[in-house]
Amino acid sequence: MSTVDLINGNEIATRADVNHHIEENFGEPNTKKARNVVEGKAENRMRMLGVATWNDVDENELPPDTIRSIKPSEYGFRLYSGLGGVKMDKEAAAKLWTILSNAGDLQSTYHLGICYKNGEGVEQNMDKAADLFYLALNSGHVPAMVEYALCQLKKTDASDKDRKNAVSLLESANDKGSAEAAYHLGQLYKNGYCVEKDYHKAFSLFELAQTRGYQEAYNSLGVCYDHGFGVARNPNKARECFEIAARSGLSSGKMNLGLFLLKDRDESNWRIAVQLFQDASDKGNTDATVALANCYKEGKGIDRNMNKAIELYRYACSKNNVWACYNLGVCYRLGSGVRRDPRTACTLFGRAARMGHANATLDLGTCFQAGEGVVQNLQKAFICYNRASKLGCPHAFYCLGLCYARGTGVGVDTKMAFQNFERAASLGDKIAFFALGISYQHGKGVVRDMKKAIENYEIACNAGIVPAMYNLGLCYEEGNGVDKNIDTAYDLFNRASSSGHADSMYKVGLYNLSGISVPKNIEQGITWIIRASAGGNSSAMFFLAECYEHGRYVEADMNKSKRYYLNSLRRGNENALQAFLRLEGTSGALACA
Repeated sequence: MSTVDLINGNEIATRADVNHHIEENFGEPNTKKARNVVEGKAENRMRMLGVATWNDVDENELPPDTIRSIKPSEYGFRLYSGLGGVKMDKEAAAKLWTILSNAGDLQSTYHLGICYKNGEGVEQNMDKAADLFYLALNSGHVPAMVEYALCQLKKTDASDKDRKNAVSLLESANDKGSAEAAYHLGQLYKNGYCVEKDYHKAFSLFELAQTRGYQEAYNSLGVCYDHGFGVARNPNKARECFEIAARSGLSSGKMNLGLFLLKDRDESNWRIAVQLFQDASDKGNTDATVALANCYKEGKGIDRNMNKAIELYRYACSKNNVWACYNLGVCYRLGSGVRRDPRTACTLFGRAARMGHANATLDLGTCFQAGEGVVQNLQKAFICYNRASKLGCPHAFYCLGLCYARGTGVGVDTKMAFQNFERAASLGDKIAFFALGISYQHGKGVVRDMKKAIENYEIACNAGIVPAMYNLGLCYEEGNGVDKNIDTAYDLFNRASSSGHADSMYKVGLYNLSGISVPKNIEQGITWIIRASAGGNSSAMFFLAECYEHGRYVEADMNKSKRYYLNSLRRGNENALQAFLRLEGTSGALACA
């Protein structure tokens, strides 16, 4: 039974009847927001029935007589869209819908909510939009159920209960045949947001949305076929879906087809992609504007032009595009195309974070942790990482693990650290496997298990995680958890050295000096150790200090020896202190003599 069915004749059902219906279908009622729905007044009955006529509009607001043959809410839609021979005027549409909504027109209440949501015809106000959607959904308006649910899901401060109720609303709307609800439920299951990730269920929901006529679903089906989400990977089917979406006039279809073509090795397809992005951007799709900016930034399909990229990011950012805010923030953080400005970067990350952008929330956390662009605040860093993890960012779980492991912004808890590393790894964060390897090797938060430590180090190595190569090299060098194998150890150290890993450079230098595993090469060995020292390895600094003190491998030079001892000391090598003082004493004695 719908809410409208609760009305009997000229009387409205009791407050208890309506509250029972709302609670049964949508969760616990909000009596403050539902007040006008349940009070027994004539205007509320009109609102529940969705009735409004031209009689409800002031004379000075009436359109020409030729227009009054259509419903007032329909005329508002024509003003909003510019269809039906009516000149587009979104401000006039919003004004008319406000009058009609106040008169009790259900459809106008919904459309007015859309205006406030998008900031079209009125100043954007998400809270006002949510209130209007809530009012409409309580009168059984299915599209309003979907929009209200989406408002709740996008709120960064929404409680778990709010999100759970939002999912219930989408499920209810889906049961009532809403194609849009099926589509958005599919997105939740695809991303594992507020529900357990389930690619197969997501794919089924996208198919359902498509069969109900929701063209946007073709984009998501294309993504599923492209990546093998819930269905066998099929690039041909992916392209077909994207092309259908593009041909149907969807700017998002053109954008996704462009993104698909960018992955092709044929550069002629890159140029087509750029044109697709431009077409979609011209139609107001700011996601396509961001994609076009990325092409200018990378010089892909078009000449590289950072000024143009920044211009496009700024435009899309002014339209509240979350990716534009984030990407522009990254540019300011790195000084890419603009003067480096960590403070502006943090402002942009914060703006994107408030819109629910996971990576921006994560990066804001790193800014608070490092005191980059903001006053250092480890507690706020931890809060940002926690929020980013709830938004589905895999690397945020790794950062949380480090916080628990080191006591950064939270008390030390090795078990929580391990659990977060494990969660990050399960979501595909490669460096988390390195952290798991350390946890298993040293028994941090888990029972020591060298077999599992080696397994995780190997996964991290294969993913290109340089510190994991060094740690695994040490295991092979020492025979810890694996059979001792100096050749394998050297190969791992050498791989890590090529990526600038200072500890590995020191090892490679020692191997070259000793002739172990590789032909002895004094010059190359010293070169590697000098590089390791420049990279901050205190052992390499101490080694070079000894070499210059005793004239080993190099010509003796007491000044250089003292300098290296002092640098090693500054890096925390306590043995360097006595050596430095010894040289200072020797120099003093020589001076006296």
